[in-house]
Amino acid sequence: MISVQGRYREVSGWAASHIHAHPADLIKFNLAHCPQEMKYFGQEVFDLAEQTTGLGDPVYLDARALCLEKTRSQGIDKVIADQRLDAIVAPIYSFGSSAPAVAGYPNISVPTGVTADGRPGGIWMYGGFLQEPKLLAFAYDLEQEIGGRPKPKFLGSLPPLPPDAGICGSSQQSAIRTQAAVGHGVPRHLGTGKPLVRP
Repeated sequence: MISVQGRYREVSGWAASHIHAHPADLIKFNLAHCPQEMKYFGQEVFDLAEQTTGLGDPVYLDARALCLEKTRSQGIDKVIADQRLDAIVAPIYSFGSSAPAVAGYPNISVPTGVTADGRPGGIWMYGGFLQEPKLLAFAYDLEQEIGGRPKPKFLGSLPPLPPDAGICGSSQQSAIRTQAAVGHGVPRHLGTGKPLVRP
């Protein structure tokens, strides 16, 4: 729920400054233009965010404080201090950026090469509060040691578009519009069918 409330704040700020709209207006727009706007993906996160009680909600504030405690003093800061580290390193294809993102700590992605199938490879490197200069220096030193990575190449074709999610069919869209208008029922993830409910 923390990420939903945070995302709502981001979308609200963007919408207000760029198109002078509220996220509820974006939801209505997406529904009115479903074939163009929701061919591949739904707007479950928008719908959930619209149901939140705002960033001043004590439940949200308590959850946010817990997340900061777990990722800062009981997480990154503790690991760095206990292990006497300068930084933490994780593979790029991992959740290595999650903890520093939640903590609000610096995190840098450093390219280190290209995989056998042509995808870029690399590492996440992160540290504690205000450690950006140290991380930039480490990233620079690593890039100098590696000697740069091969430049990406065009492999001959673009990947195919994802399949149509089937959201805009008449019965599915009607159900979505009814749910959005009435606000009753349990919203479900359109891909998995799992309920999207606030604990």
